[in-house]
Amino acid sequence: MVQVKELSKIYNKGKFNAFQALYDVNIEIQDWELVAIIGTLGAGKSTLLHILACMDSYESGEYWIDGILIKNSSEKQLARIRNEKVGMVMQDFALIDDFTALQNVMLPLDFSREKKTNKKSNCSECVAICGNAGIC
Repeated sequence: MVQVKELSKIYNKGKFNAFQALYDVNIEIQDWELVAIIGTLGAGKSTLLHILACMDSYESGEYWIDGILIKNSSEKQLARIRNEKVGMVMQDFALIDDFTALQNVMLPLDFSREKKTNKKSNCSECVAICGNAGIC
């Protein structure tokens, strides 16, 4: 589960060109819940996604993934969280051109600490679900 409470993000904090991209954002996302973040240009969508993917930090508020407070996590812990708990498709897709969709979906499992059985069949199911939903 993802819980965000009063999350704020300021770029260039303390400088003349400081910009507050997020102000007191509150979100709760249940496991396996599909969520779309929509808004106008400059509304903070990408900033929020980067924070949710543990790729960027935040100034204030709380961000929890499965009971883990992200603010207190080390870089090693964040890398593990990104590998085991976060899945995201970026705007440019960031896929490996020479790989099939299935190979791209399976790739993060190669970096997992635990060996996954039935990796190909589980990932095939995910690719099929995404394709049927028109998002793959």
